Amino acid sequence: MGSVARYLASSLVQRLDLWGSFPAGTLFVNLAGSTVLGLLAGLSDSRFLFGPSARLLLFIGEQDRREHLPLYEWIVRKARARGLSGATVLRGVEGFGAKSVLHEANLLDLSADLPIVVEIVDTEEAIEAFLGEVSDDISESLVTVEKVDVRFRRGGK
Repeated sequence: MGSVARYLASSLVQRLDLWGSFPAGTLFVNLAGSTVLGLLAGLSDSRFLFGPSARLLLFIGEQDRREHLPLYEWIVRKARARGLSGATVLRGVEGFGAKSVLHEANLLDLSADLPIVVEIVDTEEAIEAFLGEVSDDISESLVTVEKVDVRFRRGGK
């Protein structure tokens, strides 16, 4: 199909006989093909495919729970079920929150409520929709959303 279109376009331009023996049809077809390939390459840019991206950070406590699960595990399962790009849970060794109570790792205190950060990166639209879905279920936390520039994503979607 492409070769037929190339032949017809080249023949049509050549019949106009604008430049005598110069292969204007070939020039036209090559310029048109380059333009189409450039447009396709631009459309495949990750920013266009993903849309504006955002990073959701949820600062919670290790002891926080929801539906008999640690809250961080509940959040990750919800994000996965919703089809978000991915989630990472980071466990802090020390930190404090709104009440300024210092939480730190201590060998003698195995029940310390250490800080947990759940990080999720996806499109702004997907992050906002997810946050709207889970925000009522997350209490005593700090939640931030930041715009990010996704350079590439390998594997998956």
